[in-house]
Amino acid sequence: MNRNLLATLVLGLAFSTRAGAADMQRLLQETQRMSNEPHLMMIVWWVPTAFWRESMENDTNLAPEGKAKMLAVLDQYTVFFVARESIGLGGSIDATSREDLLSNSSLEIDGQVVAPLAPADIKPGGQAILAVIKPTLSNMLGAFGQGLQMILYPSAHGDQRLLDPLKSGSFSFKLYDKNFKWRLPLGSLLPPMIDPRTSEEFPGDYNFNPYSGDKLRVKVNDPG
Repeated sequence: MNRNLLATLVLGLAFSTRAGAADMQRLLQETQRMSNEPHLMMIVWWVPTAFWRESMENDTNLAPEGKAKMLAVLDQYTVFFVARESIGLGGSIDATSREDLLSNSSLEIDGQVVAPLAPADIKPGGQAILAVIKPTLSNMLGAFGQGLQMILYPSAHGDQRLLDPLKSGSFSFKLYDKNFKWRLPLGSLLPPMIDPRTSEEFPGDYNFNPYSGDKLRVKVNDPG
């Protein structure tokens, strides 16, 4: 795995929201969960393959074949970034170790607990991702990033994909005493919905107008 390609991917990940699309902002909001209590911060960030794909969409540093190769590797894993950090006097940060995070976390998909992959179960391409993404992202995020841990889970069980951001489902990630929940699909990855009577527009995971109860339909862009 080309380390320069990996570094470019991480740059795209870190700066994708600055590059601009509003749907990337929404995708970040839909995939991140955070608990920000006095002197203690926890974050659980699910990074589906769709996020990597969107973050690379306008990256001219990667050729199409390079992007396809990267996505093929990333698609083998369900990726989470997790952190639990105590904020001390003067802004000092005490990060929880990876071992403690793993011992006090649990991913549950549709009521079934999914175990994280052991290092021996991660293929060389995945190992290369770990070797580059984690330190690169940590350096970009400064002191907070030093405590951010990347945890990989399988992406499928047999022929069944564990998490599909385009299909209905639910999952949760328990970190210590906090239980962070997600409902699928992710609206930011779906075409927007529109109320044909009022022309109000809603996220792609809405089926009914929340104000009137009227049935929504997929918005069709005017080719003209």
